[in-house]
Amino acid sequence: MISLIELLDPDSEVSAVAFQLTGAKGWDDIGVRLKDGSTRLIQAKHTRADDRITFGDVVYPTIKSDGEEKASLLKSLSIAWKSTKTDYPKIECCRFR
Repeated sequence: MISLIELLDPDSEVSAVAFQLTGAKGWDDIGVRLKDGSTRLIQAKHTRADDRITFGDVVYPTIKSDGEEKASLLKSLSIAWKSTKTDYPKIECCRFR
């Protein structure tokens, strides 16, 4: 992971950073373009405050209040990655909380 201090270093591998990118929801929080032409897309938060993310949250779908099934976090991030990778030929996606 790239530290904020590294972004200030003129010899850093980073060429550009953007926040709240347009495009596929899920990999839109932070985009880091590197000098070698690759891109790192980062999902940096989870929407539930003061709650731990569990294995079940990652792999199992949830049921919304209207009874509709919502895709698991893993599936929704996978779908977003598949639609994003055509725009970024050398891409790395990272998620952290």
